Amino acid sequence: MTMTLDDLKQLGIVVGEIADAELGKQFVACVGKVTRGGIKSDDRQHWMDATPLQAAMRCYEESDVLE
Repeated sequence: MTMTLDDLKQLGIVVGEIADAELGKQFVACVGKVTRGGIKSDDRQHWMDATPLQAAMRCYEESDVLE
């Protein structure tokens, strides 16, 4: 089954964008919520990747969201 970014958001995964001098533009995803300061993880785990979907998929695969 192929998952979309909307599917992953329905599971509680949120995605934010960061800019880093060394890494460049990256996206960070976690199981949590969006705040005024960015995103806040419920389990203190964050997953980064080059696109929003890739970051969200890493979060989905590596976190406890499957349980």
